[in-house]
Amino acid sequence: MSEIQFNSLKGNYNYYLQDEQPTKAEEKAAEKASVASEGQKSDPGKVLDALSLMGAQTYAKVSGKSTVDPKDYLSEDRIQDIEDSMKIFEDGADEYVSAIKAEFGDVFSEDTVYALAANAFALDA
Repeated sequence: MSEIQFNSLKGNYNYYLQDEQPTKAEEKAAEKASVASEGQKSDPGKVLDALSLMGAQTYAKVSGKSTVDPKDYLSEDRIQDIEDSMKIFEDGADEYVSAIKAEFGDVFSEDTVYALAANAFALDA
């Protein structure tokens, strides 16, 4: 009765128990964990300033505006085609905007109305 079986694993249960004395590595890890849990006290204002600076840097990098001149990449005919198709899209979406506003009133925000109109026009076209 001193033997237990786990699927194909046979043996004395006590054999699988780990030593109860921690090794030196485990002692060091436990010591580091206790030190880390105490942490260092920091000035909350400095922490918020650092977080704000990180956010500002990220925002500046993501939203970095650069001017692109389409004439550097496209011919005049292609630029005119794109402008014409955008005009058709804007006019078509405006029809849906007025229909959505007439149907739902002020239920949706302006951005949502335009997003719905653009989506409906794109699906309908």
